[in-house]
Amino acid sequence: MNISCLQENLSSSLSLVRAGIGKETGLTILSTILIRAEEKFIYLNTTNLEVAIQCTVRGKVEEEGSIALPAKTFTDFISLLPKEKIELKKIDTTLEITCGAYHTKIHGMVPDEFPLIPPPEGGSVLTCLQKDLKGALFSVGHAASQQETRPELHGVLFQWVQEKNHCVCVGTDAYRLAETFIKARGNTPDVSCIIPLKTVYELSRTLLSDDDSECEVCITDTQVSIKTDMVECVSKIVQGAFPDYHSIIPQHIVTRAVLERDELNRAVKATSLFSRGGLHDVVCHLVPTDGTRGTVTLSSSNASVGENTVTLDAEMTGSENTITLNYRYLLDGLSHMESDVVSFEVVDTQSPCILRPAGKGELTYLIMPIRE
Repeated sequence: MNISCLQENLSSSLSLVRAGIGKETGLTILSTILIRAEEKFIYLNTTNLEVAIQCTVRGKVEEEGSIALPAKTFTDFISLLPKEKIELKKIDTTLEITCGAYHTKIHGMVPDEFPLIPPPEGGSVLTCLQKDLKGALFSVGHAASQQETRPELHGVLFQWVQEKNHCVCVGTDAYRLAETFIKARGNTPDVSCIIPLKTVYELSRTLLSDDDSECEVCITDTQVSIKTDMVECVSKIVQGAFPDYHSIIPQHIVTRAVLERDELNRAVKATSLFSRGGLHDVVCHLVPTDGTRGTVTLSSSNASVGENTVTLDAEMTGSENTITLNYRYLLDGLSHMESDVVSFEVVDTQSPCILRPAGKGELTYLIMPIRE
């Protein structure tokens, strides 16, 4: 193998594939990055047997070949090189690296031992904008369960609805739920899968871009693949049935308040300082003053700390209402709202409430009340 590329291109590609490196698996080969030079392309591959990531590096191939290199050593070293042309040449199981004044050798492993995971074949294929998918996964991933005791909740539901030409993304931990929609294209019947939470995090943080370029999503019974021009991520899907959540989303709202997100966020944070330990409770009291205006009063009391009450003016429709919420869930939802103004919708003390970005986006964030 004899290849060359720019340091910036190689370093940025290595930062993308690091997410697929296996950790503490006992298999040394999973802690490596496979470099492959085939035809006119240079590929970087990593896998932990649950997720496989492949990134295409812009460069020149003088001679084809492949080698598996220790991921941390190779990645850290490349990041320290000057932003110049890098030449990489394989001799047996050693990679010689030349870049400016640097002449280095890194010992690798036989590439045949690297477990390449084939991408899905014959699955349902959809197309959407990278920035839409990235934003959707970011908006709902935080609501998914962080625990693996219920695997079907330790991931995000990704569902294609052909009739509406959109995909639904949902995350829930049974205490709160986030749902959003993105536009998509596809000639396949309705299909869905549960994407593991770790895969969701990597897609929304690093693997997908914020521009208007497209990505291709392929779903089979066991895998999901997300492919862009430069990166392909293949992940196992969570086996199990996602709960039927539609029945718990309130269809009849009794009281609706529209107010500034930052103002509400600040008030919740201040009130949370006086909430009861273990409950994390904040009481929200909504009082209409006329047909279009009203007040939202947040209060909490802790016998060992003190108490706090803050009243906010808001646009309001409906009748007087009260609900007690976990302030952590409330703050988490507000932090994922893109709009500067949010809609706070309440049914009663026993039913879940809804947060939405007012006039922007398709996000629905539902919080179960604290019942006392």
